[in-house]
Amino acid sequence: MGWTANVVALLAFCVVIGALALAMLWRVVNWEKPRAARLIEDEGLPIGSFAKPIAAHAEDYELDVTFGDSPAFLVFGTSDCKPCGELLHAASRHPATRNLRKVYVSDTGELDLDTDYAMAWESYRYDSEQIARSTWRTPVSPYFYLLDEFGRVAAKGLANRPGHLDRLLEIPPTPVRITTLARMATRRLAA
Repeated sequence: MGWTANVVALLAFCVVIGALALAMLWRVVNWEKPRAARLIEDEGLPIGSFAKPIAAHAEDYELDVTFGDSPAFLVFGTSDCKPCGELLHAASRHPATRNLRKVYVSDTGELDLDTDYAMAWESYRYDSEQIARSTWRTPVSPYFYLLDEFGRVAAKGLANRPGHLDRLLEIPPTPVRITTLARMATRRLAA
C-alpha cells in the first residue's frame, strides 16, 4: 500500500513536468519575430534576386528605371514621410552609400532636402505605386534595397538613421563568376 502512494505521486509529478514542457514548447513555437525583423526578412525581393524595372515619371517623361550598370541604393518612399526624409539625408553622405547610384521613387517624385543633399539623388514618381510596391514587395516607407553592379539584391530593409546604414558596410563585394566570362579560344602554335 505504501508503494501505491509513491507511484501516484511519481505519476502526478510526471504529468506536471510534461505540462510545463508542453507549455514551454508552445511558447517557443509561437515566439514571434519583431515587426521590423519580419519586414526585413520576410518582405521585399529575396537577396540575390534580380532587380525589376520600375515604371516611373521624371518631370514630364515616362521611363523605366533599370538597374545593373552600377551598384545602387534604391529607396521607396511617400510624400510627407518624415522617416523617408531622414533616410535620404543620412544616405546622401553615409560611407556605405557615398559611391552608389542613389535612386528615390515616391508618389510625388519630390525630395524634401537641402540642395546639397538633393543633388546626390535621382528622383522619380511612380507610374503606378500599387504595381511598383507589389512587384518589389515593399509594404512600408521608407524601404530600401542595395543592388550590386549586376542588378541583384545585396541587402534590403528599413532605415532612417546613419546607424541603420552601418550594417551595409559589412556586406562583401559581389564576386565575378568565372562562368559568366566568355571562353577563351586556344590554338596550337606550329614550331
